[in-house]
Amino acid sequence: MEMVGSLFSYEALEERAPSRMKVAFASHVEFGEVEEGRALFDGFKTMKAITWSYGLKMVVQQMRKFEHVELVFGCSNMLDRDIKLSGIAALVHQGQVIKDLQGKYGREISDRVEAGTCELFFESTVQSHQKLYLLANEDEGRYRVLTGSANFSERAWTGDRQKEVLICCEGREAYDAFERELYEPFKRTCATHVKDLKAILDGAGEKGFPTVEELPIVRPRDGLVIIEESKEPDLHISMADCALYGGLEQDGQKALESALKFSGGRAVLDTHGVETLRLEGARIGEAKAEEMAVCPKLIVNEEGDASLNGRRLERSGYTHDAKVVVEFIESLGIFSGDTDGYKEDAWKILCWYFATPFFPRLRRACRSAERDGRVSSLPMYMILFGSSNAGKTALMRFLGKAMCGEEVRQLPGNAFRAGKPVKDVKANTVRKPRLMQINQCGLPVLYDDVPSSELQDTALRKLLIDSMEEDYDEKYPSYPAVVATSNITPAMPREFRKRALFFESRASLPALDAIDNGHIPSKLTREVGSALFAEYAARMAPAVAEMVREENIDGLDVYEASSRILLDLFGEAGESPDWASPLSNNDYFGERAECRRATSLLVDYFRANPDHFERNRREGRLIVRYEASDRSAQKLLKEVSTSLPPRCEPRFVTGMLTLNLRETDDICDHMLKVRKGLLDWLAG
Repeated sequence: MEMVGSLFSYEALEERAPSRMKVAFASHVEFGEVEEGRALFDGFKTMKAITWSYGLKMVVQQMRKFEHVELVFGCSNMLDRDIKLSGIAALVHQGQVIKDLQGKYGREISDRVEAGTCELFFESTVQSHQKLYLLANEDEGRYRVLTGSANFSERAWTGDRQKEVLICCEGREAYDAFERELYEPFKRTCATHVKDLKAILDGAGEKGFPTVEELPIVRPRDGLVIIEESKEPDLHISMADCALYGGLEQDGQKALESALKFSGGRAVLDTHGVETLRLEGARIGEAKAEEMAVCPKLIVNEEGDASLNGRRLERSGYTHDAKVVVEFIESLGIFSGDTDGYKEDAWKILCWYFATPFFPRLRRACRSAERDGRVSSLPMYMILFGSSNAGKTALMRFLGKAMCGEEVRQLPGNAFRAGKPVKDVKANTVRKPRLMQINQCGLPVLYDDVPSSELQDTALRKLLIDSMEEDYDEKYPSYPAVVATSNITPAMPREFRKRALFFESRASLPALDAIDNGHIPSKLTREVGSALFAEYAARMAPAVAEMVREENIDGLDVYEASSRILLDLFGEAGESPDWASPLSNNDYFGERAECRRATSLLVDYFRANPDHFERNRREGRLIVRYEASDRSAQKLLKEVSTSLPPRCEPRFVTGMLTLNLRETDDICDHMLKVRKGLLDWLAG
């Protein structure tokens, strides 16, 4: 069979000849009201129906009223009018219908099909938007036709929940006319008559979604879409591409796409048009370009070549970009507060940020070598929190531009949560981390200004402690990290810290200063390009190749390699900033990193409330008190208690936090650069 044509063809722009349309003319119209729209189906023994979309609950409830039912499903996945409908629309629609029928209502329908009192048909070749219901009770001589805009769904037939146009014709003459002129001609085009729905549902239930062979549309003889051998490798189909035009939900895409990838290369063909489903042409190209723009694909191959959406990133000019990066971090000195600490944290974030495209590969290597503990040093989440006007968003946007060379739009903070992916990838879709970790590659996903509701203990726990984490490492070799900024201090139980990095900006700008100096980060963001990252990736790739060797996994320290390479690049640009020092795992994890915030909070509380501290040398305890009604102090000290290591023996009760005096003194002495305040008091 010769295979010609394309799935996406264009209609000519010239005027088209008038097309013939079947119209039912009526000479009399009378309007009335009924108490219950669904009652129009009462009192009949048989129903023949065509519906464009449906609600399973409505279908089952109404089917119970009839001794025999014929139900024709039109295709609810309407494609753009200038895209030719081919076998794919019906294919994905059937897949979704079968998936929907796996619940209790679907099982009731399958029982009726098996008993022979229900027949199901699927539209395959013609787009149908019809809603037609033919009701009959031959014993009593009653016949009714219902048509109009109402689909076979509960919402359409219940009160005034949505506006519908309903036309009701009574009598045998109207029934026969609609059956002869509309129903039977359309049903004849629906050659996909489902006879063994129960077997299909049983098979699909084991896998969660039907395989292609289980769909009625590809069955032998009466199936209008057949599977045929082909040696041309470009005939594979991507359900993700098809979903751009109203295809399957995300889970269905992956399952059906997997089912279509046969060995040796095969094609799905529409025998009526004899057209291969090639995903090609300007239309699909434009759609993929839009998808790429929404979800950047930053890929670093094993040789260290970096590309963005298929365009190779050039390495020339990396010294210029290195100077701009240094200048940006130095510009944090205009803030008020702990600017030295902010610069050091920005340096740590930079080293982590640039290294994240290599993390999925490293994480897979750790698991392959059965070194799961090492995965904790490669977290795919990072949260930067602090007061307003702390430059958090500006820093993240700058790093994104420095990584890919283009400014990437941040996502709304109220979308930062775990959950099932949304159906489609579109520019106006609220995207969730799990969806973005499938559709975006390499470049971290930025959620800006995350509200407190998204950073509660339970919400963070769902996001960070996720059993799917290993699946993503295995299935998506370039899935990105997720970064978030927030003005809210998030809950940080100890187990969170091995699954995410938490940084706090303890510096900010007054509102007027922020207005006056807001042009500085914007100017530097415009100036920076991706050459520094491209050169970094080329040098980091051999280091990663060395790390993934099984005998080296135990010593895995990506931060040592990342910081060393960036320091070399800064040096080649003639830059040696004070804040840029060699880093290691200890700077991100372990006691030193975890205790930094706890000691800072303890010092701040001491400076404000020195009389709330008591040294009990007899019992070797440090007692820190607070007023039971002071919720802010309670929250602060509770975070101190969960952040300090077990050797500090934190015990938190209402109105008081007690710690091991000697161990707390040692922690504070180790963490704080200048012995003053709390340190002097503890030593006294």
